[in-house]
Amino acid sequence: ASAVQDAFSLPQDIRLLTTDHLVAVGASSPPHQWLVVAGWPCQDLSPAGKSAGLQGERSALLHHLVRVIGALQQLQKLLPPGYIIENVPMQFHPESGIAKRDFDIICDMLGHPTVLDAAQFGSLAHRVRNFWTNLCTPMQLAAATSQVVRPSGRTVKLALGPGREPVQVKAADKPPRYCCNTPGSPMQAWPTFVAHPESYSFRPGQPGSVLTADGSHDQPTALEREFALGYPRDSTAAPGITESQRRKALGECMDSHCLQCLFAITHAWW
Repeated sequence: ASAVQDAFSLPQDIRLLTTDHLVAVGASSPPHQWLVVAGWPCQDLSPAGKSAGLQGERSALLHHLVRVIGALQQLQKLLPPGYIIENVPMQFHPESGIAKRDFDIICDMLGHPTVLDAAQFGSLAHRVRNFWTNLCTPMQLAAATSQVVRPSGRTVKLALGPGREPVQVKAADKPPRYCCNTPGSPMQAWPTFVAHPESYSFRPGQPGSVLTADGSHDQPTALEREFALGYPRDSTAAPGITESQRRKALGECMDSHCLQCLFAITHAWW
């Protein structure tokens, strides 16, 4: 429980977070090992964004993330911090400048990632992401995850409310997605949830759209997205928070199924 006490006492803008702030909250003499779980904004590196790459303003936050982890490693030499870092698999980007040059620079900074799709671990939405961690080696994580088979009976219908149905699967999944959707079978995983409200994959008739009782098309609600991602229902609900804001937050979060399995695998290796 102590991990979430004073959770907002540090600057919420990572650019303003200094070593002095970390020392002030006990980073220089921790009674327990610290764990950093982070993902820097992916819009500059995603094919769905403007493809600004590492030159983009959002991507610049990666350097601040590395700075903070480096500061903790210097402060906590006897009990080094663990970390899990997540971002889009930019090595599959159609532009070579991002897929090769930027990916190589990132790997020089963080090491080689392991590519995981949350759908493999039971999520009701695809979320293909790179993960960098020092909790085990990339080889260990890849070897363990290659043996994971998606739990049976996990279809998006489980997340939908009364009178709401998924559209039919028209095309089979292709790598790097975990291949679980096949034509003629119930849809097991929606496309990746994103922060942008007008994502093409969730427009009427597309794989992410939902059929309502009156025959119209809708998008998954925030409640349905929470369930799909493995979070408690209404976990993003709060006074003054709109449906749109909740969907945006869920488009930017990490998938709970994937993180739980990653933790379980690294714990087993230890």
